[in-house]
Amino acid sequence: MARVLLAMFALAGVVRAAAPISSVAELGALERQKDDFYDALATPGRAMTAAWSVPEAAVPRDRDIALSLVVGPVLNPEEVRAPDLMSRPEFAEKFSTLTTVPPTFDPATGLLSLRYLGRARAVGRLDVPELKFAYYVPQAGRFQAAYADASAISVEAPASQVSKRPLDGPPEFFEERQLDTWHFSRPPAWLWIAPIPVVALAAAAWIALWHRRYPNAAKLVKLRRIRSVRLALDRLDRPGSSFELAGILRDYLIARYGLVSSAQTTGDVVHGLAEIEWTSERIATVERFLSACDTARFAPESDSRVSAEELRDMILNWEGATS
Repeated sequence: MARVLLAMFALAGVVRAAAPISSVAELGALERQKDDFYDALATPGRAMTAAWSVPEAAVPRDRDIALSLVVGPVLNPEEVRAPDLMSRPEFAEKFSTLTTVPPTFDPATGLLSLRYLGRARAVGRLDVPELKFAYYVPQAGRFQAAYADASAISVEAPASQVSKRPLDGPPEFFEERQLDTWHFSRPPAWLWIAPIPVVALAAAAWIALWHRRYPNAAKLVKLRRIRSVRLALDRLDRPGSSFELAGILRDYLIARYGLVSSAQTTGDVVHGLAEIEWTSERIATVERFLSACDTARFAPESDSRVSAEELRDMILNWEGATS
């Protein structure tokens, strides 16, 4: 069996040597997958070459660069594929775009021009990289390669778009006129100084208005440094029931004036304040407020009313922060 297979391969080689292929379709699928092979067949008896052709040595940055890969002589120009240059890193880093255009073929020389149009990424010298171009030699039954050497292009900055003065037109288009400069004269010195007293008066008025609206602002800032006062005022910023208002007052008196913590009822609080030698007027105010809280809590139908603002005013009055 092995001898039969060897004989068949030998016979196939003899047939290929006797009748060289004329189309790339006659090659095997594996052979066509060779690296850098773009389906080109060499003309019998002639070696194939490859070279870059650049019509313009210098191209502005905003114009397309015409680039051609000239290979040949080619036996099958209609089957040859143009290499995908943008898939190669060495080309992608130099060109932002590089697209193929229809190729041209010269039957007299057998040269095939694979043409491209592209844009450079930057201004300056642009070196078109070297490219390997593999081809198949039908008579020899093997692959060979041609190399297109690197080629340099100068990429220049785009020409500035400057609008030119028309040469054709009425005579007044070409007359030099002196501009009136009266409105460009230097302003008087008082105009620069005038805003200073205006700004100063505005600042003084704002400060006076602030003190009038908040006469005890400085005292309130100092009071908020006292933890017991700050906690009571912060708790009064949130709406609460009469029971909660009574608790805020008791906690304030315990933390600020040393009232015994066991004083929970109105009588206990009044008795405790008497022991720390509070004035009778203050004690009466506390007793009246706590009694009103008890009445609002246990007899909601009564006319007794208490509010957070009333308790806030009491605390600020005791701390000397009211006018």
